[in-house]
Amino acid sequence: MDIKYRELLVLFVTRMGMYIAPCNRDTIVSFIHGFETLAPENSTLTPLLRERLEKRYKISYTALGWPQMVEDVAKKWDMTYANAFKRITLEVLVAEHETLSENITKLLQSVVTTYIKRIREQGDWSMNPEGSKDWQWFVFIGYPWFKALWSHQKWKVIKKIDKEIKDGNAFLHNGRSLPAPALLHLRAAFDALSE
Repeated sequence: MDIKYRELLVLFVTRMGMYIAPCNRDTIVSFIHGFETLAPENSTLTPLLRERLEKRYKISYTALGWPQMVEDVAKKWDMTYANAFKRITLEVLVAEHETLSENITKLLQSVVTTYIKRIREQGDWSMNPEGSKDWQWFVFIGYPWFKALWSHQKWKVIKKIDKEIKDGNAFLHNGRSLPAPALLHLRAAFDALSE
């Protein structure tokens, strides 16, 4: 896929709410079909999505097409349709490439950094146990390209945040969805490394 189209699609995935509303199956499918109508044949996404879902995740292709494949993997992963689409799309557009353009690198770093900055003592409307599921679509701990986006020290902090979120220890269970002290400490450590 041409780098220009890869960058456009990564921008769509990381800033989806700027392009469509609501962010659901119908609007995502409409946007992608419109995008592919104008993109050159070698820059279409849906064949790559289908291949990834069939080969890596063993999701069968049916008459309902790639949108149903994304729906099936979303159920399997206990994710929203939008988050499953974002994750698979980033895998196709980013994870399969050894080098990333500067624009893609900055976009991906921005998504993670923005999320970490939402970890605040007083809480945040989007940073709660339900919202922390968003972390799953853009953090690729097991991928070398993701690790390469960060300094060694920032990588260690992100890895610890990932563990806290995945272990269910990121929030106080007091009905207010406030971040646990360990998560606040990791946010402070990340901030110190960003100065």
